[in-house]
Amino acid sequence: MRSRNALLLAVAAILLPGALALQACGDSGCDSGADTVAIDGSWKGKLNGSGDATFEAYVEIDTLREGSVSGTVYYPGIDDAGACSGALIYRGRSGSDYLFTEDIVARANPDCIKLGQVRVGSAEDGKAITYSWKAGQDTAVGTLQEWDD
Repeated sequence: MRSRNALLLAVAAILLPGALALQACGDSGCDSGADTVAIDGSWKGKLNGSGDATFEAYVEIDTLREGSVSGTVYYPGIDDAGACSGALIYRGRSGSDYLFTEDIVARANPDCIKLGQVRVGSAEDGKAITYSWKAGQDTAVGTLQEWDD
């Protein structure tokens, strides 16, 4: 738990300048709408990856501004080989889903894939999100629940 917290703090330090810039986006440049609130927040759960891989995911999503860091991801251990963490860069919408590029900035696991595409949707009850990740042939999907750290 201590190493996870240390890694989260390291990622936060890297991403903080971008996050602070997002707070000031106001009406110009921010995506607005009722659905935006539905995906803002802290989420955790299991993702089912390519093959038999299942791993834990922690996701934070904040203000959506196209082309800017709008969240963070943390995978504590993929294939029991170490953690990966990084940033979610908002790319826009496709229907009711929100699209992001995932950029892994810290990896204890040498198999972490640096860049991936993420699709996030709001579950009907608003207490969960659907999360889909893809990089080439590799995929991972799951439903993440609200999480209060």
